[in-house]
Amino acid sequence: MRGLKVLVTDDNLINQKLACALLAKLDCQVDTAGNGKEAVEKVSRNEYSLVFMDCVMPGMDGFEATAVIRNLVSHRSKVPIIALTASATAEDREHCFAVGMNDFLTKPIRSEQLAACLSKWRSTQAL
Repeated sequence: MRGLKVLVTDDNLINQKLACALLAKLDCQVDTAGNGKEAVEKVSRNEYSLVFMDCVMPGMDGFEATAVIRNLVSHRSKVPIIALTASATAEDREHCFAVGMNDFLTKPIRSEQLAACLSKWRSTQAL
């Protein structure tokens, strides 16, 4: 996964640190955002291979942030966005896809799950 630049958006510092540690072990370059607004700002200014987006955050949540990113007037609007959530109901998955997220991972994330997701998107999107 060397060379992938990934944004991890999560308001929980422990979840953020765990994701960053797992991604660093996979040789990804990792950036973080603590809320949806910060994620939108970072995606607007930087090139990312993938964005991991917590769904429930104070202020601008992951759903709203995804919708804003999808409406950017640039190629950055197409960045793959992977939902990170503790809730794994079918309704939650549908909501994630309806707002424009591309995939779905449940928390707590595991290294195998993360590696499989990165591999899937690397092969399908030529990241």
